[in-house]
Amino acid sequence: HSPLSEHDNNPPSIFEPETPSVDVVDSLTAVSVGSNYITVAWPAVEGAISYEIIVTSSGSNGTVKYSTTSDTSFTISGLSPNTDYSIVVLDDLYEMAGTSLSVTTK
Repeated sequence: HSPLSEHDNNPPSIFEPETPSVDVVDSLTAVSVGSNYITVAWPAVEGAISYEIIVTSSGSNGTVKYSTTSDTSFTISGLSPNTDYSIVVLDDLYEMAGTSLSVTTK
């Protein structure tokens, strides 16, 4: 039995996904909430240069807003009062959505 036979049955490790908590924006928090804005913040993803913020409202036909920032916080403005929003942040390295955050404007 050759030493290579063990590796033939396993995919190369470079195709194995890394731990998602390292690769995606997780621990998304609402820092400030008003009637027409929500400020969110998140821990930096190592190596990421920019982040895409995707905001979906539960009303108004599920209106979606997109924004991009190089910071680890962002204020989403132009929102409607007393509306539920779902917010997800993607980093430019992995483009995978982390945990979504549900916030209701005041």
